[in-house]
Amino acid sequence: MGTPQFGPRLGLQLPIQPGKGYHLDVPVGAGDPELPIWLHEDRVVITPLAEHVRFAGTLELSGLDHEVSRRRVEAIRAAVARVLPSLAARLAVDVWRGLRPCTPDGLPIIGRPPEIENATLATGHGMWGLQLAPVTAMLVAQLIAGEEPTHDLTPLRADRFALRNRSSVEPASPFAAGVP
Repeated sequence: MGTPQFGPRLGLQLPIQPGKGYHLDVPVGAGDPELPIWLHEDRVVITPLAEHVRFAGTLELSGLDHEVSRRRVEAIRAAVARVLPSLAARLAVDVWRGLRPCTPDGLPIIGRPPEIENATLATGHGMWGLQLAPVTAMLVAQLIAGEEPTHDLTPLRADRFALRNRSSVEPASPFAAGVP
């Protein structure tokens, strides 16, 4: 059972969608980068690993589709080729994709469901799961231990996606109500 299906059992709406990311691994070679390189404009990361160099990137909202899009893989390779053409020219040893849990607002869900003291959620990290794992683990440990979290979890609260009764909310301006 995935997080969205588990949410109603906690009285929550958890609109998490899978975001597909792609990885392309090439063999290690002379002159490879020693540190990861982030190609910001293309949203691609080049990561040197022990046995290969990984090119990773893109985010495709395609549901639970596990197919590999050649077009997206080639877009990643093209981004690397603009910066390191000889690296991008190597034959791939592996091409794969993975699904990442994404929320509509791009923020993870971290915290306890309202009125449920024995459950803690930590999901929806999208493309930032590995980078946010240490701070998420620290926050979850603090919650479970009954300590005050070192970061404000209000923007990450689990109930932020709840449907609200709009008829009881007054519009902030005439434009919000659709008056020209």
